[in-house]
Amino acid sequence: MNMTLLSKDLVSLEYREQLQRDLARASVCRFLIAFISNDGMESIGRHLLNRVLRDDRSFGLGSLSCSCGYEPLLRMQSELPDLRLKYFMDPLVKEDGEPSEISLFHSKLVYLWLEREGKSVVYIGSHNWSRRALGPQGPSVRLWSGREVQIYDFEFPTQFADSSQIDGSVRPKYQFHLEVERVVLPATGSFSQMPDYVWSPESFSVAASRDAARMEETPGYYVEPEREQQILDCLSDVLFVQAANAKVLPYSSADRMKVGRRVSTHPLHETFLGPEWQETHLRDEYYERSLPGSLVAELDSQRALDFDDVGEEESEELARLQRVFTAPIDRLVEAWGEAAKLLKQNRRSGDREFEE
Repeated sequence: MNMTLLSKDLVSLEYREQLQRDLARASVCRFLIAFISNDGMESIGRHLLNRVLRDDRSFGLGSLSCSCGYEPLLRMQSELPDLRLKYFMDPLVKEDGEPSEISLFHSKLVYLWLEREGKSVVYIGSHNWSRRALGPQGPSVRLWSGREVQIYDFEFPTQFADSSQIDGSVRPKYQFHLEVERVVLPATGSFSQMPDYVWSPESFSVAASRDAARMEETPGYYVEPEREQQILDCLSDVLFVQAANAKVLPYSSADRMKVGRRVSTHPLHETFLGPEWQETHLRDEYYERSLPGSLVAELDSQRALDFDDVGEEESEELARLQRVFTAPIDRLVEAWGEAAKLLKQNRRSGDREFEE
């Protein structure tokens, strides 16, 4: 028996492509999939499913609690000669502390019989048959830099704001992954009530690896430009010390705003730092407000770019799933909490001034 890991991600183009190849060779298909949408079946290939489900040894089950409705399997069933597909009432959960009503149906299993090759293929894992779960194929967004970005959009079995239409009084066994402990909102947003955490652009940056960010160091000690030349002349003409042999030299042209920061270039920064941040006053404010030793974005890499020509050169698409390095989460949460407290104080002060 051979086992292959198709994807570590929650969405997978590899899963869909391999399933399509195996369906094209299969004589029998039996599946148990929680959530099935019309778009998902189209993505896999309706013709592939239609052909293999015509075999009287094939069948398929979907969840009765599926938020995609009953149309996907009903439509496919209408194209088949005999009964092959059903929606399944979710089973009772008989464990200590579990509810006595129905629970969310979570299974995802596909069995294929490749009769000509004399072998079976079994798919297990967490991939539903919905368009989003089967890989990045929805519309992408083009950033100001010309880069295409795949939209990250999760498909949950309920509306985005209310799960009571499915859950009712039930505590779903697999609902724990939807719990939210902290929400961090942009500091520039408008709030009906003040949040506990807010973030500003200089407080969060990422790097592709631990070593991808460079530390901006000083080449010596800062002086004004005319003083720099005087010191250099004194070293060479009076003390007879060549600049190349000096251990410490004056400087006047280094970027003092970046000194002591870890500077990173990453395409993810383009999603929340637009071209306006490369204007001198915003750029200097960004670095000045960042903390010494913190990870910051490189804003100077495209300062010379003519934005009328943005997009002419093909940029690598930014995938929806990114593995990046950033500051420790406890440090970020602490900074965002302090930023929220400061924002509350400033707004209270502003309200008092307005009242006066």
